Amino acid sequence: CHIIFNDKMNFRKQMQQLGELCGAGVPMVLLTATLPPSKEADLWERMDFRADEVRLFRVSTRRENGRYAVEEVEGDARARQDAVVALVRRKVQASGQGRSVVYCQSVGEVKALAEALDCDAYYHAAEDKERKLQAFRQGGPKVMVATSALGLGIDIPDIRAVWHVGPPRTLLEYAQESGRAGRDGLKSEAIIITGEGLQGGYGEKREGVELVEEFINSSKGCR
Repeated sequence: CHIIFNDKMNFRKQMQQLGELCGAGVPMVLLTATLPPSKEADLWERMDFRADEVRLFRVSTRRENGRYAVEEVEGDARARQDAVVALVRRKVQASGQGRSVVYCQSVGEVKALAEALDCDAYYHAAEDKERKLQAFRQGGPKVMVATSALGLGIDIPDIRAVWHVGPPRTLLEYAQESGRAGRDGLKSEAIIITGEGLQGGYGEKREGVELVEEFINSSKGCR
């Protein structure tokens, strides 16, 4: 149900209409691992729920097998891409049979990096999306480069590393996308790659950008 907070009107438009179901008088169950308590009242409002009619169940979603890290790359666009390719390949080699997902902010970045890594590119309008995802699930290419289109409902147990090339748009989105890693309970990593020229992707509205920057620049204790 965290999708309901996505304000892009072209993103899964049907989700914006879920509130209309309340008028049908049917029981509804909303599930998410990443809804912060501060957003509960907003969710009830968007879904046209009455707070006193909601039964809320919360359990810990903490997973202790994940490591969060930030890597910085330097140089011009070509040098940055070469550095990203080297980092990803090194991690794939170290993780053995595990897989990696690399998130980029734009389709153009996804295509270019997928070509450099010699792997599939996954985005909303990509051809053969289902075939690419099935091959990735079943032990084909060890790396997939994708936009946020590869996120919801993806449950592949042995993803060892989730990369973000450039800062994530919001921490809520980052919690979702980084949560693809380590679902088998084994050690995994979520890594943000930063550097000059990798600061885009926010558009005009940088929701919660201070939180993202605080997370990236954290140097004390555990992220």
